[in-house]
Amino acid sequence: RRGWISPSCVACRTGERSETFFISLACSRNCYFCFNPNQERYEYFRTHVRDIAAELRQAKRAQVPLDHIAITGGEPCLFPDELVGFVACARELYPNSRIRLYTSGDGLDEALLGRLAAAGLDEVRFSIKLEDERDVQGSLLALIGTAAERIADVMVEMPVIPGTDAEMEQLLVRLDDLGVRGINLLE
Repeated sequence: RRGWISPSCVACRTGERSETFFISLACSRNCYFCFNPNQERYEYFRTHVRDIAAELRQAKRAQVPLDHIAITGGEPCLFPDELVGFVACARELYPNSRIRLYTSGDGLDEALLGRLAAAGLDEVRFSIKLEDERDVQGSLLALIGTAAERIADVMVEMPVIPGTDAEMEQLLVRLDDLGVRGINLLE
């Protein structure tokens, strides 16, 4: 690493006092590197929704200590009301925790970003791929810039693709210009 690192990345090393939740494994993408098809009951959770706010309330009743709370998917932004409700619940039950969202950006817009910021979201991590069509990547970059104005910490997670050094460098410079605080490069 070089420079700033998300406190959640540090906590992830041990997983202590950290928990990740998902509403559904439904997703609008079909990324070749996605690990979700390997999840237990993947097909079931692609079509069913979990009440993760209830799961979080149950963890609180069981006195589970949490300093880092994440929501991932599938694509959590496909369920905007459940997503915002979960972030608000997490902020209420664990007021000092760091709450982060993993998203491809599908289903996320300026209004939802505002609702998430108001609910107490600390960090959003966008998944971006070099092979995305230019218009898709352009829209996502604009959304990342908007997120950087509203959410305290914005990060990007992206796979490293052999032979794309020049394109990757251009994208990294652009992300820096947008105010992205951290980038996780995935092998």
